[in-house]
Amino acid sequence: MNRYMPIIRKVTKVKEISPSQQIWTLYYKISAVLSPRVFTVLQVDHLDATDASRRIGTIVSIPIDLSSDPELAKLEEKGVKGHYVSVEQLVELESGTVRWTMATASTPGGVIPDAVTNASLPGEIAKDVPQFMKWLQQETR
Repeated sequence: MNRYMPIIRKVTKVKEISPSQQIWTLYYKISAVLSPRVFTVLQVDHLDATDASRRIGTIVSIPIDLSSDPELAKLEEKGVKGHYVSVEQLVELESGTVRWTMATASTPGGVIPDAVTNASLPGEIAKDVPQFMKWLQQETR
């Protein structure tokens, strides 16, 4: 179970393509009345440390369909397939703080109308950030 986002019940690394490219599947239990959702993404990350004054990291997550590879598809949890895409940039500032910028879009699949998803997604992401920061502080003590 994910310790900073309780609705994520399971995260599985399906395949490591390279140290900076992996396929992940995330199993969400959104509520008692909705079927579980599964989001499978190819995640690519890049750290640019060529500028001595700061580091810049970029993480791109794009949906990936595993149905053409039966061995990989076996590792995917069962549930309604949703789609999720994000581009994140982390910039280490001169002050030592980090600026995090994220653009994301998702569709949960199933019978949830897109209008509901689009209206609730920004608020859900905003709730995730403090939960993640609290978890990160506990992990780094």
